[in-house]
Amino acid sequence: PGLRQRRRCRRVERLPETPGRAGRLLPLLPGQLRLRPVRRRGTLRRRRRRRVGDGGERHQPVPLPAACKAQKTELSQALQSLSEQAKSGSEFLQRLKSSSERIKSNREVMAAAVTEQFDSLVSALQSKKQVMLSQLASEQEHKLRLTRDQAAQCASSLAKATGLLQLCVELLRETEPAAFIAVSAAMQDRAAGMQRSLQRQTESGPRVSEQFEIRLDPEPVLVAINSLAFSEHKTPSQPVILKGECKSENNTLTIAWSAGRSGPTPEAFSLEIDDGRGSGFKRCYRGPDSACCVQSLRFDAVYQARVRAHGPTGDSAYSDFVRLRTAARASFQFCPDASHRDLVFTNRGCTATASVLDDRVALCSAGLSRGQHYWEFSVDRYDDKGDPAFGVARIDCRKDEKLGRDHKAWCMYIDFKRSWFLHSGEHFERTDGGIARGATVGVRLDCDRGTLSYYLNGAPHGPVAFTNLTGTLYPAVSLSRSTQVTLNAGLEVPHDLSEDESDE
Repeated sequence: PGLRQRRRCRRVERLPETPGRAGRLLPLLPGQLRLRPVRRRGTLRRRRRRRVGDGGERHQPVPLPAACKAQKTELSQALQSLSEQAKSGSEFLQRLKSSSERIKSNREVMAAAVTEQFDSLVSALQSKKQVMLSQLASEQEHKLRLTRDQAAQCASSLAKATGLLQLCVELLRETEPAAFIAVSAAMQDRAAGMQRSLQRQTESGPRVSEQFEIRLDPEPVLVAINSLAFSEHKTPSQPVILKGECKSENNTLTIAWSAGRSGPTPEAFSLEIDDGRGSGFKRCYRGPDSACCVQSLRFDAVYQARVRAHGPTGDSAYSDFVRLRTAARASFQFCPDASHRDLVFTNRGCTATASVLDDRVALCSAGLSRGQHYWEFSVDRYDDKGDPAFGVARIDCRKDEKLGRDHKAWCMYIDFKRSWFLHSGEHFERTDGGIARGATVGVRLDCDRGTLSYYLNGAPHGPVAFTNLTGTLYPAVSLSRSTQVTLNAGLEVPHDLSEDESDE
């Protein structure tokens, strides 16, 4: 019974842990039994099965054919990638092999160019040699001419002296004392003068030196020849257009780029743009900057841009194209910086209010030079006393008087019952029909035809106001007497007016 009870106790409970070091058993007291923990084999097997696998989960059985098919698929994909890489490697190897021939060919071309350059240098030296020999011959002729002239002059003096000597000898033979005394003094003077003349000629020596006082200095040429060497002739690398920084806003494109990673630093860049109308690429910028803002383009058009780098040794290849589309219609608002300071702008720059009694001009933010455009002004506040003006103007028009008073603005000014067209201070084409609170004034600008027309409350108002308009024009308005208008830009061009003009 004691053994059976001991076995039963071994399976019932574990000995409680006692304070002390882990794994050490305390000594037994008299009458106590040492109990050891007993683990069942089934429990261990279940725990072992749980440990197998990922995260303690059991593997799902997979049929052998499916597993084989999956492995074959993975292997096929790996082989496909390897095949493509091998093809690329083969093409690269062929390029390397062909590059050897190109290197030899380029060396021959370079050798021919160097030979031609040296031949040109030799030819230049030969030409210079002939020029300098000709100069030396000219100097020789000059010396000989001076020597001949001096010899002729000396010979003439000697001949005169010889004649004088013969005359004096004959005079000495004269037997008549009176006759001799009469001419002896004069003969003595002539003899003394001739002596002095010959003395001067002989003592002065030759007029020109027998030596040539010129020398050839070949030292600079020798230094230049010795300094001849090959210089690195490497053009800038192809620029890269930063497409993430390129953008389109209204009819303005912003193009940004960077220099290539290799090659020398470019001295300048040139930006070329193609408008897609068959005229090809045209250069619109050249300079050191790496970004350019191109303005006054056509609306609703697709433009292609490319960049080229320039260096002291040549130009790079063109960059890849970037395509950008301009806005379908012009979107703009009032520009406080380009307007008179007495005007108040609200509603995100779309509403303008006059704060003084005098007329003040407000310009919009977009300059229009191409295409057809239409915008409207809603009259929010009007006391039937002022005559606001609506139209277009140059950026530098006068802002402290009514729009159209100067030659840089074209407008229609209107009151509560009639309107006039105004430009350079001249009024014309009075038209019945005015504005009130809630009225709308439409402005239509055809930059291609150079015309400006008006609408009042959605209907055409008067004839075509102005023609032959060119250049960049800004939508403009002049207000006074607390008049308030709201701009509504980017509207569709009225079809009836467009059709009438096309029929004409």
